[in-house]
Amino acid sequence: MVPVRVDVGRCLRSFFLTVLLLLGVLPKAAAATSGFMRNDTYTVRAVISSGGGSTLYVGGKVSYFTNGGPATGEVVIPARRILAGLTQYWLGTHDTTPPTEFTLLNPVDDIDTNENWITFRWTEAEDSSHPISYRLIVDTDMAGNYVVDSTVAETSFLRVAVAPNDTYFWRIVASDIRGNSRTVGDSLLRIYTLTPPTLVYPVGGVETTATSFLFDWIDGTTTGPSITDYQFQVANDTAFDTPILDFFHNFGTSETRPLYLFTAVDTFYWRMRTRDALGNFSSWTAAETIVRLAPAETMAPLAVRGFTLTALDTGAILITWQRSPSLDVVQYNLSWDEGRGTAADTLLAVVGQDTSEFLRFLTTMLTNGKEYRFQVVAQDTNGNQGPAVFGSVIARTSAPTVANGVMEFPEAGTKIREGDSALPIFFTLDGTSQQIDSAVSFLLQYRLFPNGAWTDMSPSTVASENANPIAVAKAKTDIGNYRFVWDLSGLAADTYEIRVIVNDDQGESSWLTAASVSTLIVDPAIDSPSIQTTVLRDGLKVDRVFSANRTETFPIVNGTDTQGGYVVLPDGAFPVAQDTAGIFLSVSIRSKAGFDTDLTSVTARPVWDALEVSVSSGDTEMAGNKTATVHLTFRDDNQDGFVDGTFVRWNTLKIMRHSGIPGDAWEEMPTTASQDPTADTPGFLETITAHFSIFRLVGVAASPNLSTFMVAPNPFRPNDGVDATGRNFTGAPGTGIYFLNLPLKVRIRVFTVAGRKVFDFQTNNSTGQVQWDVTNEVGQPIASGVYIYVVEDLGTGNKKTGKLVVIR
Repeated sequence: MVPVRVDVGRCLRSFFLTVLLLLGVLPKAAAATSGFMRNDTYTVRAVISSGGGSTLYVGGKVSYFTNGGPATGEVVIPARRILAGLTQYWLGTHDTTPPTEFTLLNPVDDIDTNENWITFRWTEAEDSSHPISYRLIVDTDMAGNYVVDSTVAETSFLRVAVAPNDTYFWRIVASDIRGNSRTVGDSLLRIYTLTPPTLVYPVGGVETTATSFLFDWIDGTTTGPSITDYQFQVANDTAFDTPILDFFHNFGTSETRPLYLFTAVDTFYWRMRTRDALGNFSSWTAAETIVRLAPAETMAPLAVRGFTLTALDTGAILITWQRSPSLDVVQYNLSWDEGRGTAADTLLAVVGQDTSEFLRFLTTMLTNGKEYRFQVVAQDTNGNQGPAVFGSVIARTSAPTVANGVMEFPEAGTKIREGDSALPIFFTLDGTSQQIDSAVSFLLQYRLFPNGAWTDMSPSTVASENANPIAVAKAKTDIGNYRFVWDLSGLAADTYEIRVIVNDDQGESSWLTAASVSTLIVDPAIDSPSIQTTVLRDGLKVDRVFSANRTETFPIVNGTDTQGGYVVLPDGAFPVAQDTAGIFLSVSIRSKAGFDTDLTSVTARPVWDALEVSVSSGDTEMAGNKTATVHLTFRDDNQDGFVDGTFVRWNTLKIMRHSGIPGDAWEEMPTTASQDPTADTPGFLETITAHFSIFRLVGVAASPNLSTFMVAPNPFRPNDGVDATGRNFTGAPGTGIYFLNLPLKVRIRVFTVAGRKVFDFQTNNSTGQVQWDVTNEVGQPIASGVYIYVVEDLGTGNKKTGKLVVIR
């Protein structure tokens, strides 16, 4: 029973003492003295029944204090209430009306919840003159031995714990001091378990330089309604007051790569919780941490190539590009302007690197007739981002009626030096055969990025039959595309977009479906070529106009961003007769050609694709006995003796030249300058040439035969403390035993003197050497002793045998 102090007051003290005596609570001996009650708390309950069956309850715990003052935490029942009750009984008029109607509020009837701490709430019952207490009963069947049976006085809520994974009923009994009561219930309540997911990766403060994270987890569980999704948060503080990311990920996949780039050097925290079909949440997981470090290497990767935007009839945009030549690229960050006519600064997708030469992304349906701009940026393992390549296209929901012009050069992202007088533009047609046949002219335009007005290009006088618009019948080149030379001599340093409009014989044009590409005009103070581009598509001739009366350096890039080079063209290298007209330097990268078969005959492997350089006049020789310098670079950052990204030993590299005529042999060029690579500096080879042709940097990757084969170290003494006689295998260079100067196709076997085989290795793509861990076929280190090796050239069938000694 709730402790109650009866506040009788001085005038009623004798009356209540009489009541207490009548109840037999106080000792009669004590009543005979002036101080008959000692300080204590006494239980008092008076039950008085009338003849009509009405009952009056008066009672509680009475505390008596000789020096006054209630005990802390006790509830006071004023004497006037008890007196009023007794008076009503004596007069036969006491109230037998129960408390008024009230309503159960929470939890509502027939509800499922994953909370096992439940706050039960109800509206207050009313009684005009008496206090009310409430009894909360919770049980699975209301048959007794209740799960919860609690009483509270004059309050309408109670929070209690209930075990999960069961069905409960709950009711409230409201009672006044006279014993009148009203019961409301039973409400149905189902409690189930909903767990958060288990975070898998990244966890434990993993350190990375990446900017895009793939988050992985194990799904949460439920014993109630099905799971619909997870709330996912990332913040740079443990309180998650202002999350960087806060979104819901649909149930069904247990990983996500958010559309966000973590470029800051910081510690990030992430957590998740489960949500079910009723909108109930599990608890949050403990926060896991990711530490993004500052990249140790800051060289940006090369830009992508072949960036193309194609509007489909469905309203979607197909975005394709050729992978960056940089070998350490791991992702491509694709952004767009959402049709706002601004720069493409909203991340649309993060596309992972794969082995495909071309990558693609397909948008969802966009608004018909609206222009959208997209850009793609290559990003490497250190989080370094390359140059942005961008363009725009107009979405459509119906098939085009006019062919489209597809820009082949300049590619998106091409750089042009300010002040140069002409830029060659190459494009082709895309459409049905009827649309292509119906094309009669082209109009080339440019605009200032991002939303300048489209302006017709001015034709340059460098090329003959050069006009804008271009008549289709006159403009086609011998390799099937169209060429226009743009006079950009008055163009200020800035970023521009260019496009081609196709006009047909019905008077219609493609301006509503034309895609644009971007061209960057650079500052004249930058020492760059007139046209700087990455590797071009095989067979595409790209002209570059330059002055024949000044020395020109033309950088070239291929392979990874750490491989490159340049061609230096001396002043006066071309016939004076062509000086006034300008010279086109034609550059193409030939990744596959008929002459490649001749290269394999010298057992050499290319570090580069073939680089072809020629002049527009068709001349191969330069005037005045002038020579050009060809400078080609390579790297060996891990100092393993191989060109990075290849199995070619850099100490075998040489520059070779080919005439370009199938059947001609490769010619080794003299090396006029060279530099060995270090961990931080690329190596290079230089040669000079009096005429333009095809150049390739190659190295010997495998020996032509077994004539120079050797085993080292032999004897193998890994424990004598001398590195030159061998070290136990760890995987690092210089450990274990090496079989060197191997042919391309080779098999190596090692036997004991008793004929038991301990090692057997075979490859059709040898790098010229094999590193053996000096273990047998079950991975156990071989014992000290004499062994016999047999090395077979699988291409010729020739074999070489010998003895190998191991001393441990």
